[in-house]
Amino acid sequence: MNKQIKKYIKDCKKIFPFYTRKEKSFFNHFEKNILEYYKDISVINYNDIVTHFGQPKDIMISYINNCDNDEIINKMNIRKILRNATIIISLIFIVGLSSIAIMEKITIDEIQNQEIITEDITIN
Repeated sequence: MNKQIKKYIKDCKKIFPFYTRKEKSFFNHFEKNILEYYKDISVINYNDIVTHFGQPKDIMISYINNCDNDEIINKMNIRKILRNATIIISLIFIVGLSSIAIMEKITIDEIQNQEIITEDITIN
């Protein structure tokens, strides 16, 4: 496959807000269409691809306009839930490690401030 076609497909994928099985199938079909269109042309320019198929953002907008709105909302909600769950788990982890570090610091300070008392015992 030509480097320009790979770059164009990569640019299109980068813009999509989500990438599930349906999008993967869409890109496989889209890539086949591009390869079929340029199969007899040896020198392919990125601008030629953009001129014929459209800007990557236009591809994304067209795809989303043709999708079911409920499906898009569900995908975005799932992504939002996963992001929030990751943030919460990270915060819990940070708070847990911080509390362990604070307890260790307190223990170290207490040990350093202790006076060690020794007695000499003589056995007769």
